[in-house]
Amino acid sequence: MENEKTNEVNFNKVTQWLEEYHFSLQNVHKISDSKSDLKFYCEVRPYPSRFDFFKIIISDKFKDAILLQSNIQFDEMFTKSLDMTRWRERQQIFINYRKVIYPLGINLESNKQIGGIILHKTVFYASLNNKQYFFDFIYNMINAMQLVNAIFDEFRNSLFPEGE
Repeated sequence: MENEKTNEVNFNKVTQWLEEYHFSLQNVHKISDSKSDLKFYCEVRPYPSRFDFFKIIISDKFKDAILLQSNIQFDEMFTKSLDMTRWRERQQIFINYRKVIYPLGINLESNKQIGGIILHKTVFYASLNNKQYFFDFIYNMINAMQLVNAIFDEFRNSLFPEGE
């Protein structure tokens, strides 16, 4: 019961901070299904005019942490192009992703099931005593999302130069 209250206090804290700084929050809710690992969930849209977002998740999997996560799906043309490239070139694309994302302190996984990349960061409750530290995590996640899209665009543009 105490952990549930701690989860709620921390979830409310971070969502309030994000609202104060004009982030668009959607699907903010407490999960009441006792069978679910998820306890709190929220989608954060850094740019209201764009479709990309990351999630704030509190789960039973972590006793004292919040998970920031973004699932970036590749479009069908990118997936087909990636499947047609040689193994070595495909590996190099994901090496390039890791080289730019890891220094931000964000974890990256390629995920064939969703046809894209999962970015995630675990934020421990102890770090929530410092608002600056939390917002550094938030902006690192946003930057990681933009870098994934930039590398995606570079690869697509190399395959389909303008005018062809």
